[in-house]
Formats: sequence, C-alpha cells, structure tokens
Amino acid sequence: MDNNISENKPIEEIKKEELKKIREFTTYDAVFAWFSYIASYLFCLVFPVSVTPFGGMLFLITLFLFAFIFLKIKGHKLPAISSLAGVSAMVLSTSLVLSSNSFIHFFAYIYCLGAFCYFIYTAMGNTNKKGFSNYLIADWAEAMFISPFSSLKKPQMVHAMFSGKRKGSLNVIKKLGIGLGIAVVPTTIAFALLSYDERFTSLAGNIFNFEEIDIFTHIFCFLCAIPLGMFMFSLYLSSDEKKVSGNFSEEKMEKFDGKMKMASLITVLAAVVPLLAVYVLFFVSQRQYYVSAFTGVLPQNFSYAEYAREGFFQLCAVSVINLVIIALVILFTKKSKASSVMLKFLTVIFSVFTLVLISTAIAKLVMYINIYGLTQKRFYAAWFMFVLALVFIAVAISRFVPKISILAVSSAVLVASFTVLALCNADRMIAKYNVDRYINGTISTVDVMAMEELGDAATPELIKLAEYMDKEKGADIIKNAKRGYFSFDENMEGNLINILSGKKDAMENSEKGLFSFTLNSIMAEKAMKEAEIIK
Repeated sequence: MDNNISENKPIEEIKKEELKKIREFTTYDAVFAWFSYIASYLFCLVFPVSVTPFGGMLFLITLFLFAFIFLKIKGHKLPAISSLAGVSAMVLSTSLVLSSNSFIHFFAYIYCLGAFCYFIYTAMGNTNKKGFSNYLIADWAEAMFISPFSSLKKPQMVHAMFSGKRKGSLNVIKKLGIGLGIAVVPTTIAFALLSYDERFTSLAGNIFNFEEIDIFTHIFCFLCAIPLGMFMFSLYLSSDEKKVSGNFSEEKMEKFDGKMKMASLITVLAAVVPLLAVYVLFFVSQRQYYVSAFTGVLPQNFSYAEYAREGFFQLCAVSVINLVIIALVILFTKKSKASSVMLKFLTVIFSVFTLVLISTAIAKLVMYINIYGLTQKRFYAAWFMFVLALVFIAVAISRFVPKISILAVSSAVLVASFTVLALCNADRMIAKYNVDRYINGTISTVDVMAMEELGDAATPELIKLAEYMDKEKGADIIKNAKRGYFSFDENMEGNLINILSGKKDAMENSEKGLFSFTLNSIMAEKAMKEAEIIK
C-alpha cells in the first residue's frame, strides 16, 4: 500500500522528502571524501598545468582511474556516454605531454575537468535522457553548475571523513599504515644500494625535487584543497542522491518546446528571405573575387596577406549568425507538414551558403600558406574553418535523419576535432612543414622568429635548418651556437644563431623536475645533444 502511494506522488515531493533525511555516511562516502581532499591538493600542486604538464597528465589519469574503479566497486553500471566521456578525457590528457603548447594545455585541462564532473554525475544515473541525445548539454550544465552547489550548505566532506560509519575505512587506513611502516626499512636499504648508479640518482632527484615547491606552497595547497575538495564531494553527494536530476527532463523540455513554437511559417519566411536575398546578391557581385581563390590568381590591388585576411572575421560572424538563425527557426516555427518541409529547405540553404564562404576562405588561406608557409595563426584558422564546415554539414544532415541529435553530434565533432588538434603536435608539424619547404626550394625564406614561438617543438627542425644552411650556404650557425655566440645581424642566419644560443643557455641552466617535461622538450634536448650544441 505504501509503495503504491509513493509511486503516485510527484517526483518533486519525493525528492524533498528524501532531502530532509539526514544522511548517514558510509565507508564509500568516507573513502570518496578523503579522495576529494587528496585530489584537490594534487590539483593545486600541479597548477598551472602548463608548468607541470607531465604531473597534470598523471593527476588526470589517476583521477579517472580511481573514479572508474570506485564506481564499479560501489555497484554502478556505467552508461556508455559516461564511459565515453571518461575515456576521451584520459586520451586527451596525454596531449599535456605530447604537446608543449600552453593554449592546448589550457583547453585540454579544462575539458578533462569538465568531463570528470559529467562522468561522476551521469555514472550515477542522472541523465535526463538515455543515450547520445540533445540532453547531453543539459546534463553537462547540471553536472558543472548545479549539482556541485546542491550539497555545500554544510562541510559534509569533513563529516564524512571523521564521522559516521567509518570503522571499515579506519581499518583500511590502519592496514595501509602498517604496510607502509614495514616498507620503510627494505625500501631505504634498496635505495641506498642502488644509489651508485648516476642515472638512477638523477631520476630520483628529479622526482623528489622540492626546491621550487617550498613548504609554504604545500601549506597553501593544503588550505586551498579544503574548498575544492568540498566542491568535489558535493558533486558526489548530489549525484548519488539525485538531487537535481530531472530539471531538464524530456517531458519538461517538450512542454517548453511546445510553448516556444508560436511563429507561423509565413512570418518565418518573411524574416529570413530578405537575408537569403542579400547572400545571393553578395555572391553574384563578388563571384570574380571568390573565383580567384580557387584558381590561385591574386586579384589586383591585393597582397597575399590582405587577400587571405579579407573577410575572415566577417565569415566567422556570418557563420555564428546563420547557426543562430537556424536554431531560432527550428525553435519558434509552428509544426505542420508545410513547415517541416520548409525548415529542411531553409536549413540546407543556410548551411550551403555558409559552406561556400568557408570553402572560399580555406582556398584563400591555402594560397597564402603556399607563398609564405605556416604559422600557428594560419594553422588554427584552417582548423577552425574545418570544424565549422563539419558542424554545418551535421546540421544539414540532421534535418533529414531525425535520429541524429544535432547538439550531441555537434559536441562530438568539437571534442573529436580538438582531440585531433591536441594530439597531432601541431607546433612540430608547422616547423617541419616550413623547414622542408625551404630545403625543397618551394619557399624563399623561413620566419625563424615566428618558429621560435613554437617552443621546444621547433628545436629539432631549427637545428635541421641550421645544418642545411651550414652545408649549402657556408654559414657557421651550429659552430656559433656551440660557443653561445649572439649575432647582431637581423637576418635568417643571425636570428637562427641567437635562437639556438638562447636555447643552449636555457637548457644548461634549467632546473626542471620530472613532472615538467614534455615529449617535445625531450626531443629538443636530444637534438641539441646530437648537434653537440650542449653536452
């Protein structure tokens, strides 16, 4: 009888009754509370991640592996979307080591932290709709901005750590303490015996190098870990108790969608047809200008730089406007057979117009790159336009394949595209492209000052360029770099000498610990040693 009554109660009332109950913390809660604090301390210790990229990667992988194991032991069946978020974050975390670009590091780290919140939230059954749906964005918003703040009224992390059913966790801590105590003696003896090896001693010194991280830094990290740990534990509690699940339920969103559909088809057409007419007029008036991009012929009164940049920011603005227009048309147009057909037509037309602009901008950029080579800005601009093209293609296809969730697919496109960008070591690719083209004679010069901005990724290619110039043009770049000479000549040879001499000084005086290394820094040091610029 009671079960039937509870089943007939509104979900909101059931939630309120459950929230009034005082939670009695379990061993699982205690373990996650301690983990929240320790993870928050490590988060502070490796921040900013661009300074300690290897440490940041280890932190993220440890974070997700613990969460995977913890949730499986706790009995949660991880949905496919949760596992996908966790795996994608761990894959992307490797970009912290594979790349030395601080821009990549920042956004990769932000994504991984957001994916962790989403993983914890959805793994406990808090999705508004199962599967790869348009509600993915709503789930992510709840995980990031609502759920973590729903259990912050009291310092529950501290209560969970030191109160409640903690007998089991205390026994675990006791056993761990005994084990670590036993390990002290044999570990100390083994370390002392193996210290004869210089490489081992050097590696151990790098790992346990605390010269840069003094006691005050540790104290600061311990203190900052308290509010951060409470945030993380609050996310866990809210997710476990399903406090905010259902705020964007399918039923609520369908009601909202029905209320928003207030515009007739005639009104919508009257609003968008003038804009389409402007686009048509623009393409007709500029047809010769845009055809030049595909034929490789530079229009009169333009330099290559001016031609490539002309209209790029306008293209970005128009693309955003077109996306907004498509979204508004779909959201506000009343449903009918005629409107369904017309919505498909309008979506395709706007997408095609945008794709034409994107393809033209890419063609202009390719022409520019063929003349002057690659830079970070040109590479990222090409990547951005490619992503825009994929999004509009997905938008157009979604109108004809209802099973495709446009928000979910667009999110997947963005994540996949950024993952490729982060893992491809773009800076190394840029440097290699420019040097190879110079050696092949397809470009007349290399902007080595721009390549210096690529950091360690460009060092092997700069040495390759220097060796080629020494051999083919009789320069003494490597010789001058070995002795740390700085040139006053502001040409390619002089700039290259200054760059390599500066890298020599930086490497010889570097006090980086193990957690600060990246693959590019290792390859740069190897190249410098092979060229005998450093010992």
